Amino acid sequence: MMQTFARNYAGLFNGRHGRSGTLWEGRYKSCLVDSESYVLTCCRYIELNPVRAWMVGSPSEHPWSSYHANALGKPDPLVTPHAVMLALGHDPADRAAGYRALFAEVLTDEVVAEMRACLQQQRALGTDRFRAQVDAKLKRFAGVRPAHRPKRQAEDVPHESVSDTVFAVFGRGDAGAVSASAADSIDDGAYTMKIARITSGFAKLFQLALLCALLVTAAGCSRMSLKWKEEVRLSSGQLIAVDRTAQGTITRDIAMRATGWKPKEMTLRISQAGLGVQAPPAWRSILIPVVLDYDPATSTWSVLATYLFCSTWYDMGRPQSPYVQYISRHDEPWRVVPLQPGWVGRWSNLLTHIRPTGEPALVREVEKEVARRKASDRFKAISTSWKTNC
Repeated sequence: MMQTFARNYAGLFNGRHGRSGTLWEGRYKSCLVDSESYVLTCCRYIELNPVRAWMVGSPSEHPWSSYHANALGKPDPLVTPHAVMLALGHDPADRAAGYRALFAEVLTDEVVAEMRACLQQQRALGTDRFRAQVDAKLKRFAGVRPAHRPKRQAEDVPHESVSDTVFAVFGRGDAGAVSASAADSIDDGAYTMKIARITSGFAKLFQLALLCALLVTAAGCSRMSLKWKEEVRLSSGQLIAVDRTAQGTITRDIAMRATGWKPKEMTLRISQAGLGVQAPPAWRSILIPVVLDYDPATSTWSVLATYLFCSTWYDMGRPQSPYVQYISRHDEPWRVVPLQPGWVGRWSNLLTHIRPTGEPALVREVEKEVARRKASDRFKAISTSWKTNC
């Protein structure tokens, strides 16, 4: 059906605009999607494609995007809400707000690569359990195969076969047309060729081992993994202890000196929440946490985080506010919610100026105050007016 549609539409388009040739980049491809966990991720991937291709600055700026119906609530007869989309809220306004909040979480490179591989090979996109069900149903492999076939190994031809071939071509003769010395010369030549192949193989293996050693050394020098504990003062005046980790890569100049770092995962774990207060689960994100607080009236923990690099901001869809709010109630998993206006003006109480060379085992409030002076305004306090050079 899609092949017929693409062929007919290309003919009509070429006739209308006076052109010839193909219209589409490639043939139509699709893949099965696990609706329970991957439908919303696919929606975000599709609607962020114009932003990722630098066509627009935000998904709402693309006139032919389903973002207008899913996130802004505009009626569109071409868009039918999925059951997972309907579960985001009780009414259209709640569903649109919940869907917009999903765009605050960045699609990682691993997720994008997995989706592209499944689409390119038309495989099942989902959990291992979902792929197993597709395997059993269709009687075919539903996972992603390697991009290239393994190289065929060259066959090692025995030097005896070389001698036999020479004798078969030139003949042995009744008196031994090929003398014993000639046969020995052939065998010696085959042996020399075999030694040359072995020597060349060892040389290539040594070069490959040297290259791997250099790559491993460079990767090890650029990998960053930090762990520390810091004091955090809540709005109630209570002082708590927070365990933090930072995973990422160190950026270096031509002299291999550390000039900064690019985050891959940040974690927060509250080890001492105080009497009568239940600690939330560990918080994890690629964003930099700025504020951590607890509301005893609603038993809600909140984390406000922001991006560090412009690429992360673009992956988020270039939102108007650079901050993302996460909440957790009654030991529930952290989830993203729209930024509440009451947070504007709050000073940061977390360490945001993280040194790639490492932090002390315990970071106290006084040390964070000194580090805060070196940070930009976006990391000092929550503000609605902010500047970016992205």
